[in-house]
Amino acid sequence: MSDAAPRTPLLIPPLGALYRALEPVAYSALRLVAGAFLMPHGYPKLFGTPGLAGAAKAMAAHGLEPALLFAGLIGAVEFFGGLLMAVGLFTRVAATAIAIEMAYIGFFVLWDKGFFWLKGGFEYALMWCAVAILVALRGGGRYSLDRLVGREI
Repeated sequence: MSDAAPRTPLLIPPLGALYRALEPVAYSALRLVAGAFLMPHGYPKLFGTPGLAGAAKAMAAHGLEPALLFAGLIGAVEFFGGLLMAVGLFTRVAATAIAIEMAYIGFFVLWDKGFFWLKGGFEYALMWCAVAILVALRGGGRYSLDRLVGREI
């Protein structure tokens, strides 16, 4: 007897072959895109403009002290954590750090601005938090460096 749940019949059955073909890579694609899309948020904090000093000024404005330390940590989580999540190395650790950062941003920085991200709200941060929690719970998956090296934290 199989533990797999029976599949729900498809509304458009001919798409079943496409779904079955893409299913093995779908999760890894999500993990890759989520990590890669986060990296450009950390890069300017660490290596570009505004740099650590500019990022620290923004951290201080939100009450995060010592601001320079937090700017470095946040830049590292976004850039290096995004990179690690994208390639699936130390995936659970990287995704957990990202989830914590995004939860903080959503609940403590953006909450009072409302839901919609186009109005500066928390929607975007908490959506990325949810994605990072999913990745932290599931790990690197089939196509990851964690799987390649045979160890996962």
